[in-house]
Amino acid sequence: MMPTRELLCRDRRLVLGHEPLIVGILNITDDSFSDGGRFLAPKAAIDHAHRLAAEAAAVIGAERQAINPGYAEISIEEETRRVVPVIRELSRSLDVPLSIDTYRPAVARAALEAGAHIVNDIHGLQRDPSMAPVIAESGAAAILMHNDPAFPGLPADADVIPPMKSFFARTLDLAARAGLDPARIILDPGIGFAKTQPQNL
Repeated sequence: MMPTRELLCRDRRLVLGHEPLIVGILNITDDSFSDGGRFLAPKAAIDHAHRLAAEAAAVIGAERQAINPGYAEISIEEETRRVVPVIRELSRSLDVPLSIDTYRPAVARAALEAGAHIVNDIHGLQRDPSMAPVIAESGAAAILMHNDPAFPGLPADADVIPPMKSFFARTLDLAARAGLDPARIILDPGIGFAKTQPQNL
């Protein structure tokens, strides 16, 4: 049997390693590659999150800024306006941890104040140095993704693991300096982000 570990998510816990856990993705956006526009209205988003939880999602991951290839950035104000009311309502009505998928510290802070338990940063804390302290101060968990734009420039036969380790070493150094507890961190290899298909494999 695999060893288990508890991921500390503020006042909630996730047991990792015992069995697979499903993250239900809640795209509160009009340009997601999978379901853009279907859950843009707050009520539609809230209803969908409850449906995901009823279908055994262990975490609900809310996202307002689409992150598919070639995405167009929206303003911080727009991202906050769309996602925070949904998280506030879900924090009252669901028992599962809520994740905010954002790389913007201001949005993360607002979502955490509204009741989010996890911050999912697709830039692994490296886009904005103030993200790590925001997460650390809240007691939230962090999902920190590998997303290195230099990756597609590597030779076709390059071993991608050493540069990924270097990237994550920088991420973990930022986390440590901010006082982010390692027991609250998950590292995500970022399959599909700034990688060729051989690198993904």
